[in-house]
Amino acid sequence: MNKRITILLVVFLLASIVLPVTASNNYLTDWVCFQRDEYRRGQTDNRQYITAAQEVQWTADIGGTPARTIIVGKNIAVVGTTDGKVSGFNLSSGERLWTNDLKINIASDLALSNEFVCVPLEGGKVVGLDLYTGGVFWEMNDDDSSVISPLPTYSQFFTVTEDGTVRSLQSADGKSYWKHNLETKVVAPPSMLTSGITNVSQMVIPVEGNKILIFNYQEQTIDWEYSLDGPSSHPVIPTGESLIVTEDSGRVFCLDSRSKQLYWNHQIDENITIESTPTIFNSYGFYACASTDGKVYAYRIGDGYKLWFTDTKSSITQPLIGVGQSVIVCTDDGHIKGFHAQDGSLVFDVSLEEKISSAPSFSSGVIVVATESGKLYGISAVGGGSKLSLDPEIVVINPGGEVDVKIKLDGSEEIAEEKFYLTPRGFPCRCKITRDIKPDNIIKVNEEKTLHLTADDKAPSYAYDYNILCKSYNPSIPEMVVNGVILVATESSMMKVFMNPTVEDKMHKVGVEFEGASFLKSFCSVISYDPEVLEPVSVTKTMPLAKNLYWDFGTPGKARVFVSFTESEPYNGDGSPFEVMFKGIATGTDTLKMDIFARSNSGTIIPARSVEAEVNVEKSTTKHVVSLQINNPVAKIDDTEVTLDVAPYIKAGRTMVPLRFVGEAMGAGVEWIDSERAVVYTNTLETGARSIKVWIGKTTALVDGAEMEMDAAPEINNGRTCVGVSFVSKNFGVETGWDGTTKTVTLSYEN
Repeated sequence: MNKRITILLVVFLLASIVLPVTASNNYLTDWVCFQRDEYRRGQTDNRQYITAAQEVQWTADIGGTPARTIIVGKNIAVVGTTDGKVSGFNLSSGERLWTNDLKINIASDLALSNEFVCVPLEGGKVVGLDLYTGGVFWEMNDDDSSVISPLPTYSQFFTVTEDGTVRSLQSADGKSYWKHNLETKVVAPPSMLTSGITNVSQMVIPVEGNKILIFNYQEQTIDWEYSLDGPSSHPVIPTGESLIVTEDSGRVFCLDSRSKQLYWNHQIDENITIESTPTIFNSYGFYACASTDGKVYAYRIGDGYKLWFTDTKSSITQPLIGVGQSVIVCTDDGHIKGFHAQDGSLVFDVSLEEKISSAPSFSSGVIVVATESGKLYGISAVGGGSKLSLDPEIVVINPGGEVDVKIKLDGSEEIAEEKFYLTPRGFPCRCKITRDIKPDNIIKVNEEKTLHLTADDKAPSYAYDYNILCKSYNPSIPEMVVNGVILVATESSMMKVFMNPTVEDKMHKVGVEFEGASFLKSFCSVISYDPEVLEPVSVTKTMPLAKNLYWDFGTPGKARVFVSFTESEPYNGDGSPFEVMFKGIATGTDTLKMDIFARSNSGTIIPARSVEAEVNVEKSTTKHVVSLQINNPVAKIDDTEVTLDVAPYIKAGRTMVPLRFVGEAMGAGVEWIDSERAVVYTNTLETGARSIKVWIGKTTALVDGAEMEMDAAPEINNGRTCVGVSFVSKNFGVETGWDGTTKTVTLSYEN
C-alpha cells in the first residue's frame, strides 16, 4: 500500500514539472482547428459541448475570398483572404476590430501562439501579427518555398515548407534558432507527437513517396519512417501513444508511435476518396472522417470498430471538428451539421445557402465559418437568445489593488424567469488574484453582477486569462462562457502617454507621445472618437525610428495605428512617433480617448493608462464651383467636365438651367412626380431651403411649405426640367456669378 502511494506521489510530482500552466494562452477555453491545436487533432477541450439547436448570431464581411483557416483567441476570430488581407473580429458580436492588408497571397494555414498570429505567404515569406491589433511584429523571408502549414506550440512556431525545410521561430520576435532540410517534399501539414506525460520532441510529417517521417526536432534527426499504401494529404492524428493515419483512398489504420505495431487497419468503403481532414472526439476515444461524396463515418479508436455511418447528401471537403460529444461537419452546399458522438443522430443543421470555404473553428460556444462570397458567420445555440458579456473585457490591476468587472446576462422573454449561476474559472494559483462575485453568483436575464478582483501585493506582472461559466438550473438551456483578461502591472512599469490635439486649416491634428517606455519594439494606439463629429483622414510618421507604420480606420469610432521601431530590438525611452489627422464632419465637441497596447520582451501585454482630450470641432467645408456656358452642353463641376442632355439657354431674358444637373451637382435629391408633373428638390447644403417643389408651366413654387412666385415657369426641354438661374441662387443657398464675355454662369457653394 505504501509503495503504491509513493509511486502516485512521484507521478504527480513529475506531472507538475513537465505540464506547466499555460494561462497566458487560455488553452482550456480557446481552440482553433489547424492553428493552436499543435497535435492536429481537430478536438476541443473535453469540457466543451454542443447539445442544442444552433443559429446564426452575426455575420461580417471579410473583404475577399477566405483563406482555409480561422483562428480564435481571447474572444477574437482572425481570418485571412487569399489575396493577403487579415482581419480580427469580435467573437461575440462580429464587430471588425482590425484589418492589415499584407498585399501577398496567403499560402496556407494561419497559426496562433502566445497571442501572435503566424501568417505564411507565397514565396516563402512568413509574418507575425499582433492578435489584438493586426500589426506586423516580425518578418522572415529566407526560404524560396512556401510554408505548407505552421505548427504552433506554447511560445514558438515550427514551419515546414513544401520543399522540406523545417525551422523553429520564436512567436514573439520571429527569431530562428535552427533549421533542418528533410531532403524530400512535404505533402500535408505536420502534427506534434507526445508519449504519455512527457514530450518526446517529435513531429509526424507526411512526405512524397507515400511515407510519413517521425522527425525529432530537438536533435534535428529522422527517428524513423513508415511507408503507406497510397497518398495521404491529411495530417496524422496523434492520440496518446498511437497515430491515426488516413489515406486519400479511404484506408485508415492505427499505429503504435514507439514500436510501429499496427493495431488495426481497414478500408472505410470501396471507391471513395477523402479530401476533408478527419478529427477525434468524445475525449479522444472516437475517430471520424468524411468521404468526398458526403458520407460521415465514426470509429472507436481502441479497436477500429465502426460506431455509426450517415449520409449528408452533399460533398464534404472542409475539415471536421470534434466538440465534446458532437462532430461538426461543413458540407459544400452550405450546411453546418452536428452529429451526436454515440449514434450519429443529427443534433443541429444550419444552412448558410452558399459554399463554405474555410475550416470551422469553435470557442466559447461559438462556431465560426467563412463562405466563398467573403462572409464570416458566428453560430451559437438558440438558447432563448441569451448572451453573457463582460465590461470591460480587459482590465488592469496593480499589485495590492482592486478592480470590478460587470457581468451582464441578456436574453429574451422565453427565459426571463430562469435562474443561472456563475462560476469564474481559469485563474492559476501563481497569479495571486482572488475573485468574488457580488452580491452572489445567482443571475437572471437582464441582471448585472460584479466580479470583484483583488491582487496580492506580491502579484507578479503578467497577463492572465479567465472565463466566467454561466449555467442554467434548466438542463435544456445550453451553458455560456465569456472570456476576460487581467493585466497585472505596477504603476512604474506602465507607459506614460499623451495626446496633443491642435487645429490647422480646420483639420484636427492629434499627436501621440510617450515617456519612459520599455517594450518589445512596437505598440498600437487606439483613439476612440465620435463618428458623427470627426472622421480620421491620414497618419503621418514623425519619428525616424518608427519604421513600420500601419493604420486601420475601417471601424467607425476607432482609429487604430500600429508602429514598430526596429527590426529586432526592444524599444526604451521617450518618443512622439506619429500624428493622426481628423476632419470635422459636424460642428460640436468631442472627447477623444486613447488606449495603448504594447508588449514586454517576453511578449506579455504591458498596459498604459487611458488618456482623454476634449476638442472643439468646426465642420470642415470645401468650396465648389459649377460652371455652365450658354448653348454649350459641356459643364464643369470644379475641374471635372460633364456632358448635359440640354445646354443652358436664354429665354425671354431669363437664363434657364437643367434642374436635375444643378441639384445633383450639389449633392441634393431630385425626384420627378409624374402624376403632378412636378419636381421635388431636397437640399443637403447647410444654406438655402430644405425642400423645394416646382410644377411644369406654373410660376408658383412651394419652398419649405410656403408658396413663392417665380420669375419664369419651369419647362421641359429635351426631356429635362429647366428653371431660371435666379430662382436657384435665391433658394438653393448658392452664390451666382455671370461672365458676359464668355456667357458663363457659375454657381459657388461649400459642403
